[in-house]
Amino acid sequence: MNNYVLVNESSAEIRAIARSALKGNWQKAILVTIVYFLLFQGVASILEYMFPVTLTENEYGAVKVSFANLLYTVFTSGAFTYGYIAFALSLFRKQEASIANLFDGFERIIKLTLLTLVMSFFIMLWSMLFLIPGIVAAYSYSQAYNILYDHPEYGIFKCISESKKMMYGNKGKLFVLTLSYFGWIILSALPTIALSFAIGSSALFEPSFAMVVVQICAVLFMAPVAAYVIMGEMVFYELAGGNLVKQVIEVPPLNNDPIAKIADDLKAQAPQAKSETPEQGQEETLQVKIETQEDVQEEAQQEQINPQEEQTENDNKGDGVSLDK
Repeated sequence: MNNYVLVNESSAEIRAIARSALKGNWQKAILVTIVYFLLFQGVASILEYMFPVTLTENEYGAVKVSFANLLYTVFTSGAFTYGYIAFALSLFRKQEASIANLFDGFERIIKLTLLTLVMSFFIMLWSMLFLIPGIVAAYSYSQAYNILYDHPEYGIFKCISESKKMMYGNKGKLFVLTLSYFGWIILSALPTIALSFAIGSSALFEPSFAMVVVQICAVLFMAPVAAYVIMGEMVFYELAGGNLVKQVIEVPPLNNDPIAKIADDLKAQAPQAKSETPEQGQEETLQVKIETQEDVQEEAQQEQINPQEEQTENDNKGDGVSLDK
């Protein structure tokens, strides 16, 4: 898998391709997105609420953590992410895609868990240097799940290596593509922000339970944008992998457009006029030369004839005189 290319398409073109792929499939994509977030983040939030462990307490409150949430996230994040990518790629490639794709990753859950842990470890190491190297590393490894989907025989380090090769020169383009969704993300987050303030100011809900409600509502509001984003990322992956080629369609000229017709006539006549002018001049020159040579020959013949005529006339005159005498 070495036919990687630099993505030259703009973010607007990539989003247009994503919308075209989602045309007629928006409901399915939104439904699968909601199920994905509920299975992943929703269950994790419920486990955190139901099984909290207090680590320490201070004047600001208690610091709590849920080991059940931690274990669930570690062992299922890679599998569910892989399944979501499997659904999005299948949908984009016009293959059979359904909610069942979300569970495809559990067939190789050990490899996906190790892949997730290794990538998280390297990203954490780069982030310890500075924030920007961590972001660069995250974008370098971003295609590892996609590559594993297309090449299940690859090992985890092979997937990471191939992702780095694919993203060489393309990290900035994917970053710009992500930023291009920023307006939609903010717009979809406004209802969740308003709901969080409303629930937070109310004494009807416990803070932990209120957080679960807000997260579930956030999933519902952001599902369309999330489906839009994941499809754009699949388009980017296909472009970077050399699997998408632009089709150039030749549009015939409009015969009914008088301006276009005049322009076509001028273009057709311009080179023809240039090519005819030297030939015409050459023909004229040749004709002149030919006529000149004929004139010379005729003059020479006339000069030969004229002395003979003069001599004949003189002879005739002489004969006449002698007879008279």
